[in-house]
Amino acid sequence: MTPDKRWPSDWVRAVLPTCILQAVAGSEAYGYQIIQALKAAGFDGLSGGTLYPALNRLDTDGFVSSVWRE
Repeated sequence: MTPDKRWPSDWVRAVLPTCILQAVAGSEAYGYQIIQALKAAGFDGLSGGTLYPALNRLDTDGFVSSVWRE
């Protein structure tokens, strides 16, 4: 996955957690909202298959908390 062809995928994976934290700072957000915020910041092409594992790692590490809702 390379959301922006100018950025190597390793770089994207390296900065994605920090960008996710910025996107959710101080508020609740659904995955779609996070993807839209990141898209506005230049991460075109970002998918749930990239976002959700990163969110899961942030949750496991205690940086965010998540809940499942219907």
